[in-house]
Amino acid sequence: AIALQSYEENVVLQAKAAGDVIILTTDSTDGCYEISTNDYWELTKSMAIKAATDVHPKVMLKVQPRISGEGTAVKFIGITFDGSAIVNKYDYLIRYNDSKENSLEFENCQIQSFTHGFVIMSKSGENSQGSLSLTNCTIHHTDSSLFYNRSNAFKKVIIDGCHIAKGFADKDVILNSAKIDECIIKDCTFDTIGNSVINNQGTIKKLDISES
Repeated sequence: AIALQSYEENVVLQAKAAGDVIILTTDSTDGCYEISTNDYWELTKSMAIKAATDVHPKVMLKVQPRISGEGTAVKFIGITFDGSAIVNKYDYLIRYNDSKENSLEFENCQIQSFTHGFVIMSKSGENSQGSLSLTNCTIHHTDSSLFYNRSNAFKKVIIDGCHIAKGFADKDVILNSAKIDECIIKDCTFDTIGNSVINNQGTIKKLDISES
């Protein structure tokens, strides 16, 4: 594991080798980890970024992360992502770009203050993605759809035990214009959303919404 001991203004949260675990040790009351590279925060290797025990770190984004490559699995645990300082107001929290069979997981995270949405598929084509999973997360202050799949095929999208509120204006939580093999939404709380939980303009083979 790689431990980042203190606040760094231009921190590099990037795996040196596939499977690296980066542990954030600075609590949000003492500062934040600022991502402010000139272009994208590129995620090309499988990795996990998680909070140290009893610490609640904040990652302040000025640029948009994106997942590239093939077979990349990225997991975030116990982190607050703040988009209030993001330079391009149309940026999502995560953009899939020229990627294939990649997976993204958020667990016990808070996502806040993004003027746009959460995840977008940016490229047209038939690239197939692995999965997107949100577990026990709080998501608010976004003015667009939480998840916008406009071009690719996802095997599985899971939203489990999340509180989704304070935003979405006249938007949907999930806007699907392409293909999702399986979508599971369970034990979630939706508060002050504009339109529907799911706006399916494409294909969802299996949909399971329970106790939400």
